[in-house]
Amino acid sequence: MPLSQVLHDLALSEDERKLRDGIFNLNTRRFGKVAEFMIAKLFSYELVSGQTNYDLTDQNGVKIEVKFSRVEYTEDDMDFNNCRKICIENANPVSRRIGYMDFVKSGNMEFDRNIEQIKAYEFDKMYYGLFFEDQIAIFLISSDELKDRMTAQFFVSPQKSPKPCVEKTVEFVLNNPNSARKIKDSVIKVKSKLQEIAETNNRYADTAKEYIASNSMITPWQNMIIDLETSGLSAAHQGDRLLNICREYLNFCEEEFAVTGNFPNISPFQHRGNDKAEGQMHINNLNLRWHIEESGFFCGWLSYRDLYQLLEPNV
Repeated sequence: MPLSQVLHDLALSEDERKLRDGIFNLNTRRFGKVAEFMIAKLFSYELVSGQTNYDLTDQNGVKIEVKFSRVEYTEDDMDFNNCRKICIENANPVSRRIGYMDFVKSGNMEFDRNIEQIKAYEFDKMYYGLFFEDQIAIFLISSDELKDRMTAQFFVSPQKSPKPCVEKTVEFVLNNPNSARKIKDSVIKVKSKLQEIAETNNRYADTAKEYIASNSMITPWQNMIIDLETSGLSAAHQGDRLLNICREYLNFCEEEFAVTGNFPNISPFQHRGNDKAEGQMHINNLNLRWHIEESGFFCGWLSYRDLYQLLEPNV
């Protein structure tokens, strides 16, 4: 059954609606099984029995992971004043679902779905996607692509990498050419972040650690700290040296991660302090368009009518 590249606008039968409604009401574990059955039937894969870190295999033994999420409104944080309201609203979970066509028309529906515990070293490719109220979006990414994207985040992540600090340092020095010494703490922070990457046990960091070692990336920042502490050097000289080091880092990021660094809201860490190779990615109202139109990972749309047919029992 081929996936559609155009949106479905179908009136579902009663049974098809019940299937859709039931999927949204399943607990997380059972919902995951539905997604596995769907991908297995769509692409003629085999289900895997026993405890593994992947879900399916093909006839050549390729290991396939399946991770999907149901799209619903982002709920407000609960406090005493809204507790009763939230409980009452959850009596009708249908009201929290988001249809893709409604999302496109509205332009202001907020959601944030987490594809978590991504162990790219345990499988060869991963199908991921979203169950909207009206249709299902299906994507495919290889494990090698995931590893490259995770590696890039150590250097270019807007939240946790050294890059934002380097960019702010450049801006400060350009606007304050005689005050480089005042941002020694920023230089120390960049050096510490690079050192942290070099010492992390997360397997996703292996390639990042190789980049740091082969390019001696920590040494210039350590030397710059000494430079900023040396009163005999002029402020202009310090500023020029600091700008050169910052630009070398930013050029490195541009050359190495121009493509792989362009993956919104992906992280090589499942949670703070996690030293396992477990990553995650958030798909939300702000980056969904990238996943569908720009990423190259979009396979197509599946209707709930087609899913109903796919799940026809074998006997």
